[in-house]
Amino acid sequence: MKKTIIILFILCCFSQAGAADYYVDATSGNDNNSGTSPALAWQSLGKVTSFTFSPGDRLFFKAGEVWNGQVQLKGSGINGNPIILDQYGTGNKPIINGGGALTNSAATVLLKNVAYWEINNLELTNTNGDTNYQGDLWAILGQLDIAGGMEANHIYISNCYIHDVNGDVATKTTGGIYMTALGVDPSRYNDLRIENNVIDNVGGLGIANQSSHASISSAFRYPSLNMIIRGNTVSNTGRNNMIIRASDAAVVEHNTLINSSRYDTGHSVFCFNTDGIVMQYNETYGNQGTGNKDRGAYDADYNCKNTTIQYNFSHDNHWGFAVMKRAINENVVIRYNISENDDKAIYFYGFENDTGMTKASFYNNTHYVKSGIQLSVFGSGDIGRTAFNTNFYNNIFYFEDEGSDWGSIGSEVDFKNNCFYNINPQGTSYITSNPLLVSPDTGEQDIDWSNYPDVLTGYKLQVGSPAIDMGKSITNNGGQDFWGNPLYNENPDIGAFELPLDPSNNAPTNIVLSSNTIQENNASNAIVGILSSNDPDVGDVTFFNLVEGIGDSGNATFNISGNQLLATMSLDFESQSNYSIRVRTTDGRGGSFDKVFSINVIDQDPESSIAIASIDDAFVRAGTNADTNYGDDSELNVKLASPNFTRESYLKFDLSSIAGSTINNAKLILTPSSVGDDAALTQ
Repeated sequence: MKKTIIILFILCCFSQAGAADYYVDATSGNDNNSGTSPALAWQSLGKVTSFTFSPGDRLFFKAGEVWNGQVQLKGSGINGNPIILDQYGTGNKPIINGGGALTNSAATVLLKNVAYWEINNLELTNTNGDTNYQGDLWAILGQLDIAGGMEANHIYISNCYIHDVNGDVATKTTGGIYMTALGVDPSRYNDLRIENNVIDNVGGLGIANQSSHASISSAFRYPSLNMIIRGNTVSNTGRNNMIIRASDAAVVEHNTLINSSRYDTGHSVFCFNTDGIVMQYNETYGNQGTGNKDRGAYDADYNCKNTTIQYNFSHDNHWGFAVMKRAINENVVIRYNISENDDKAIYFYGFENDTGMTKASFYNNTHYVKSGIQLSVFGSGDIGRTAFNTNFYNNIFYFEDEGSDWGSIGSEVDFKNNCFYNINPQGTSYITSNPLLVSPDTGEQDIDWSNYPDVLTGYKLQVGSPAIDMGKSITNNGGQDFWGNPLYNENPDIGAFELPLDPSNNAPTNIVLSSNTIQENNASNAIVGILSSNDPDVGDVTFFNLVEGIGDSGNATFNISGNQLLATMSLDFESQSNYSIRVRTTDGRGGSFDKVFSINVIDQDPESSIAIASIDDAFVRAGTNADTNYGDDSELNVKLASPNFTRESYLKFDLSSIAGSTINNAKLILTPSSVGDDAALTQ
């Protein structure tokens, strides 16, 4: 493709208000330094706390160094220019030990009324060494309490190692990461991400948030938005591993939650005052101990609406799933999860005398209990727990031994199309034979989700399982099973797995393409064409990519209408080129069938323009100044004068991104910061 290249370089003087990098070195730094290079690093946390950062600034703590004390991060970034905290140099994460001090809101790192911050790669503690309660200590504390309120956008906390916070305590007012909006005026977080952190051995909570302005029953709610809690490992907490509160459409996924509630009871993760939360692809284990309540993995607590718990793994807890009944608790869905060897109960209903929960739907879950464990499916110990107002459809209840019982089942519980193996059947349309799981009791511990879908494969169904095609159709079922297989393939299967069909049967091979010509425009979102077929399985087209030219990449997106699929590919096609595309269809059960079409790309926009900034620059002087190094100068200078005052500037550009292109013209754009009397302000 022919391209017009615009090379853009802005020549300007840096001002104090511009973005800058700052460095902190506990050993070799000095607070009297500027902080703007490793050689001129600051030294103390107090110096960092005294400084107000600007949009685009970056703050670096030296790897391998240790600070004892607390720090408050001041200033806010803006959209597109967050303030970034990270480590520099090689070695272990920089360590900040809070020491259990009650100043700085008792936090090792305090984010108070700020926005657009990214916190990365810190190791944090906060304890004075006592095993007793030391105060409401936190490793990272977010506080929103400014007069008039605020929306704190883009707070990211990633790849931190947090451990040893407080003593052996169970209160919910201390722990690892806590993001709050507790001021008089409504505030909230928008785009809050807590990702890939390791939190271990903390009194109280691992990760939590709270707000004074998001009660689900309030006429005015101001919940946090776009909250993602992903990829964290949280272990050995005094109370819950996680509590997600006061948010709408939060996503909790790919977390590993271990040994929750060591000093009191508490579910590993629960929601409160939320609407539309999704908990998925998490693993939870080790929530065991004394007490006959609140030791489940995943809890749809009350004061919530539209809670979805799906594609999770619970094992070796006292029970897998909990649901509370006090108002408000609306539209709880627990589906396509796997429970292995939860040893006191499987489902746990709270608040025995309350009936606030609307109809809940628990379907296509696989529960396995090994030999030697006998339990009550509902409830635990001496506290009665009655199942209430729930549909149980398409679930597998697999017990190696006979002897487990159901506990108390209320009149508003409906069982249909379940598999009951070695436990008394309930409801209608059930089966009682062995469901023939591939290899039960082989669930991994500490799942590597990067291997998905090749995880927990022992809980798939064998070919010939009596659970195949024996399920009940569920609307709005999420579209896939635990391993990502599409729903449904013929009649629904029972359990968390939907078995693919034999690929030799009924292949939908009569797919046709409406046009083999693509008129490409600006190398984006090229409409490939309409795929159509008389085959009813055309909706099972699952794969669409280039075979030749750009390579085996670039899956298309589909809009399905009847038996037609409009396919769109976001690819940078070359001009006047011929390619082949492969359409892969299935028979609905995993068999793959390819059909290849030739396509011709016609370029509608033969020229395009791109901007390339310089990657290196320098200026030199002549005469007596020829040996002077101006590498730290913030300006580039050009001047024609006597030899001692002549200045020349040099720019370097990386043109590898346009290698092989035809360049029709190029412009060098300079923006002068100052000029002489005879200079013209022109480009």
